[in-house]
Amino acid sequence: MRLVERHQGHARGAAPFRVTLVLFFALALSGCAASGSGSSVEIGAVPSQSLSELELIKLKAEIQGIQETTDRNAGWQNDLLAWAPFVTVLVAAGGLFLTLRTQRSDRRTEQRRRHDEELARAVSNLGSGTREMRVNAAAALRAFLGPDSPDLHVDLLQVIIANLKIESDPVIAGVLVNDLEAALRAIVDRKVKLVKLDLSRALLLTRLSVRKLELRGVPVDIAFAGLKQSDFDGFIAPRGVRGYGANLTRASFIKANLHEARFNGVNAVGADFRKARLVAATFKGANLQEAHFAGAKLQSAHFERSTLLRADFAGSDVADAWFCDSKRGQAAMMDDGALRSLSKAKNLDKAHLTRHQKIGASAHRGDAPAMPMYAALLVRHNQLALAKYWYDFAISANVPVESTALRKLSARLAEAGDSSAAHWSELADKYARGSRTTSAEPIGEAKDE
Repeated sequence: MRLVERHQGHARGAAPFRVTLVLFFALALSGCAASGSGSSVEIGAVPSQSLSELELIKLKAEIQGIQETTDRNAGWQNDLLAWAPFVTVLVAAGGLFLTLRTQRSDRRTEQRRRHDEELARAVSNLGSGTREMRVNAAAALRAFLGPDSPDLHVDLLQVIIANLKIESDPVIAGVLVNDLEAALRAIVDRKVKLVKLDLSRALLLTRLSVRKLELRGVPVDIAFAGLKQSDFDGFIAPRGVRGYGANLTRASFIKANLHEARFNGVNAVGADFRKARLVAATFKGANLQEAHFAGAKLQSAHFERSTLLRADFAGSDVADAWFCDSKRGQAAMMDDGALRSLSKAKNLDKAHLTRHQKIGASAHRGDAPAMPMYAALLVRHNQLALAKYWYDFAISANVPVESTALRKLSARLAEAGDSSAAHWSELADKYARGSRTTSAEPIGEAKDE
């Protein structure tokens, strides 16, 4: 018990001591604060004043923190405000762009709709019964070949060709031919893919111009087409032209590339193929009267059964060209004019010729023994005026001539009622008496070149 009481007494005595110690430390702290502020305070006012100052310091610190936060926030806000005009302009420009783009798209859609409607109307009017409407519709088609609609070029080309194949009016056909030229050039210039050009049986393609048009790899069918006086100068379509039975009268193919073209059975009277590339081309059964092949490349070309009267081959390359097929008995028909020009061709010795053609070309080349032989062949073909010319030429050149050949000429002239028959009969007698006898090989044995 005493121990307890003693302990309690010590506890009671220690309590005032602890209170005094706390107050001492509080006063010491307040004194330090008072000395830091430079003011003297009374001991009794220290606790309340110190608390106020602490709250004030805390408040200032909070205010300072808020100010620093505000300053930091104000930094990026100020930057944002500085860019605000530019952002506003960009947003406005973007909105304007989207608006204009939408308007342009709508306008384009509307234009395309009107374009399609007008095209459909023009195509429909081509089949109308009124001639004026058909002419106007044909003329209007060219307006649809602009650069904005290249996907329609081929379809429009097919429409033009289809109408050309059934058109019988030359005026409307002429307008459609102009449309055809424009469509082809638009397709080539804009590199639109063309699978095939089919002009077969289009009878009114007169004066079509495809000058310098290049259609490599595109099959071109002009079979039975009417292409009189058309212009194919510089036209390029190697291995692609099929023209069986076409009318090419007076058409021009100067410097055209028609390698392996098929012109069998064409009517090409007066056609101009000068300096054209016609390697391995075929003209079997073609009418090529007065056609011009000067300077053309005719290697391996075929002319069997073709008519080549007055055709011109001067300067052309006829290596391996076929003017006859002895196995089939097919040969080109050539007159003196054609043979004269053929004699000026290159590589004539490598061409396939009949006996008559060889002798005639040789005579024109100045081969003396061939001259009377050629004259005899002309008599056989009843070309008496030419025969007289060649006999006169041979005699004046001192070339031996057979008297029997001259008698045949005299007899034919007499049958024809030619007054010169007597002259040639006397000349034959003179030769028979031995004033001039020939040592040339007999007619009928052609010397191969």
